[in-house]
Amino acid sequence: MTRSLRAAAAATIIAFVVLVVIVHEHLWRAGGNAVPEAVAAEPAGGDSMVIAAEAVKSCSKADGEHKIPCYEKILIPLVDQGGPKLAMGTLMQVALADREVQAFGHVYAHAIGIHAFDVDRNVERTFSSCNDSFQSGCYHGVIEAYFTHSSKVDTASVRQLCVPWVQNGVYGWLRFQCMHGLGHGLTMWYKHDLVRSLHDCDLLVENWDRESCYGGAFLENVVDATEPDHGMPGMDMPNMETKFKQVDKNDLNYPCTILPERYLTTCYQNQVSIIMHFDNHEMPRVAKDCMNVPERYRYMCFTGFGTDINSFVVGDHLKAIALCTEAPTKYREWCIIGVVKNIIDVSAKTADGVSFCQKVNDHHLKMRCYEAVGEESVSLEPQAAIRETYCAVSEPGYIDACRFGARLITVPPPGLKAD
Repeated sequence: MTRSLRAAAAATIIAFVVLVVIVHEHLWRAGGNAVPEAVAAEPAGGDSMVIAAEAVKSCSKADGEHKIPCYEKILIPLVDQGGPKLAMGTLMQVALADREVQAFGHVYAHAIGIHAFDVDRNVERTFSSCNDSFQSGCYHGVIEAYFTHSSKVDTASVRQLCVPWVQNGVYGWLRFQCMHGLGHGLTMWYKHDLVRSLHDCDLLVENWDRESCYGGAFLENVVDATEPDHGMPGMDMPNMETKFKQVDKNDLNYPCTILPERYLTTCYQNQVSIIMHFDNHEMPRVAKDCMNVPERYRYMCFTGFGTDINSFVVGDHLKAIALCTEAPTKYREWCIIGVVKNIIDVSAKTADGVSFCQKVNDHHLKMRCYEAVGEESVSLEPQAAIRETYCAVSEPGYIDACRFGARLITVPPPGLKAD
């Protein structure tokens, strides 16, 4: 894989873990419940398996950046034949056989979502036909494609877009994905003028929705600045010139340093991606620069640090744990949390997170690791009884740490402090 492609994969995974951290925080703060409107796709059978086998045969040996267009020529027309379900099912099968496709699954899923909206320009139908596999790329593609076909953006259009998934007191996954995608789409619409897109996010009525939209806007800013060729075919936006400076190599906390207070929590949740970019993904430098983030937001920088580590070790748990020691002792737990949450985000399996936590030796870090596994289970499974089974496979002495994270108990076990 080329260095450019590797960096793009890292940015994609960083984006998604920050997204999940945000939604967990919002759900807890709002007192709402995660609603299982969508589940990770299972590998589809039937035609998708046959198509996937032919696709792998044709494209798996393609060099570098030629691989993505090769697979897209096969995957995108499947939307016309069987909708996003067939295309996403085939993508799942291809990813099982080609490791690089797994790393770039979000990119392919984006393209599928974009074409799905081109075929059926009804946001509610098209969005609902996607699923949350590959970091929810299909959802994001639908929303971004919606903006390519919009003639204007105003208060009514911003507030109406996600109405089908908004219920009072219910903060579900599809609602979050739509609001997050709205932030991406607004930023693209305004030719990556971050400030204008954030101002439009402010048109949303509820704070939970506004912060979800902020997250999409910040992530779009980061990815466009560090990987400007990440867009997909057909994503040309109206010709709006902007002079907004997206990043500043002389100020690694920019653009957070120029924004009002209401944006800063979400901004710093994404800032590690910019730090990683300018530090050339050299982990000791990144850890040092995370310490220059304002103290109240520093823990999020180290969470993203763990996320990026996981994208580079490619399944080597022991190496990930070793790299987390680059973080100062006070923030090391957040690095471990970033690693384990990303492991689960990628596979949608808490068992993979448990496997990682088993290799963590430090008692406190292991407690926090299992707590994070429990937190991830909340977005994956609404039924408490099933979350109990997820936590039951934790190591003896750490089951309650997982159960506390999974909101199955309200009092943290000895040795684990409630945040």
